[in-house]
Amino acid sequence: MTPTYEDLQEQVRDLRERLNGVTGTVETHDQLRHAFGISPKQARTLAVLMNATRPVTTTALYLNVFEHANGDGPDLASVKVCLSQLRRRLQEFNAPGRISNAYGTGSYTMSPELRAWVAERVSV
Repeated sequence: MTPTYEDLQEQVRDLRERLNGVTGTVETHDQLRHAFGISPKQARTLAVLMNATRPVTTTALYLNVFEHANGDGPDLASVKVCLSQLRRRLQEFNAPGRISNAYGTGSYTMSPELRAWVAERVSV
């Protein structure tokens, strides 16, 4: 059975809500940008790490933050550069905790202290 147009629209809405649950909303990104003076990509990266319930791989960050709609985008190394800049910026605010990476796995996690500290400064 072929789905109706309305069924497809509902599926798209559901997928968008699920994606926003991972990447955060535009409003969240704006709040993070203004609270910490970071770039849009850094804000989106921070939002993904804030919403993650398990370690986030470099590839997942790339796909959610850097890849363009046409499948194009910068080099995968740009994720590591973004994370380095984000860590440095949070250090300037004397943020507790940290964004850590699991050696050899290419995955990143945000410490509970840092997650709580960021959430306290913005309504995430």
